[in-house]
Amino acid sequence: MSRDTGLCQQVQHSLADYFYGTREEKFFFAIKNRIDLSTIALKEQRSLAAQYMAKVDEAIEMAKALKKAMATAKIAAKVCTYMYILTYS
Repeated sequence: MSRDTGLCQQVQHSLADYFYGTREEKFFFAIKNRIDLSTIALKEQRSLAAQYMAKVDEAIEMAKALKKAMATAKIAAKVCTYMYILTYS
């Protein structure tokens, strides 16, 4: 038997002894409370991940728009240069 298996069995026996030895429902309230806290933490984690991905997507869109604007400005500069050359040559 490995050490982990032995520890797992000890924990299981300890929980069973506590469960069978108490008439109070503290055990169930404690488990429910822990599950509720974990659920809240998981929802918050998912929400933060979604917010982060939205910001990443927004940054990507902004970068694409900037690249397009720079390309448009470059074309406009070439046209202006060409027009200047035609006008003053």
